[in-house]
Amino acid sequence: MRLPKICPKCEKEDTWALVGPGIERIEEEVKNRFPEAKVETISSDIITSQTRLNEIIRKISSSEVDIIIGTQILVKGHHFPNLTLVGVVDGDMSFSSSDLRANENTFQLLTQVSGRAGRDVKKGNVLIQTYNPDNPVMQAIKNNDRDSFVSQELKDRQSALMPPFAKLGALILSSKNKLALENFCYLLKQKMPIGVDGVQSYGPIDSPLSYLKNNYRKRFLLVVDKKIHIQDVIKKWLSMVEIPSNIKLKVDIDPYNFM
Repeated sequence: MRLPKICPKCEKEDTWALVGPGIERIEEEVKNRFPEAKVETISSDIITSQTRLNEIIRKISSSEVDIIIGTQILVKGHHFPNLTLVGVVDGDMSFSSSDLRANENTFQLLTQVSGRAGRDVKKGNVLIQTYNPDNPVMQAIKNNDRDSFVSQELKDRQSALMPPFAKLGALILSSKNKLALENFCYLLKQKMPIGVDGVQSYGPIDSPLSYLKNNYRKRFLLVVDKKIHIQDVIKKWLSMVEIPSNIKLKVDIDPYNFM
């Protein structure tokens, strides 16, 4: 939505300040607080060639850099002997994603980035900003306890009937015609496999990216017992309807995210 000219809360005009955890803003804050420090910022938007990346990595390894600001591009495959402090801004941001594997990815990423500190003879410290320090994932990272994380994650997935204890199938429908999309989704819902043993059906709902490249987008989700061939369930379901020419349908088996 367009930013309103007048704030609906204080009723003042032009009082908006756009803020966020963007890497450029973090760089600006760091340079204000540590004006004498030599700072390098690394992200896929800024580093446009492998040659430039290699040069920055060389400078870091040679202790020509005091503070490194980086995205996930820094997480894997780098060894900086003098790096003793790692800070993570908004460490639990990915928990709010639509990805089934959000906990798994967060644990893996934060464990990897934590491993950048103190890799040599010098002791390392890691500071992770989180709004929920009691979260089991955060506790497992803090205690470097992979086994407890895996155990809890498997219990959660089993109770929710999620992979690896079930198969998922997503139907993503899109159209430039919003009304046509809604009508077809309504028709598809009437034919949804409800009451079938070992099959759970959900939707339709708007995709998290509900409008993309001039197309409106909606989703259905099937959760199917592993003993059942999910492709057969979807094929039988879709055979009951005729897909209009102005509707695009994509079937995603075991989706990695729900965008």
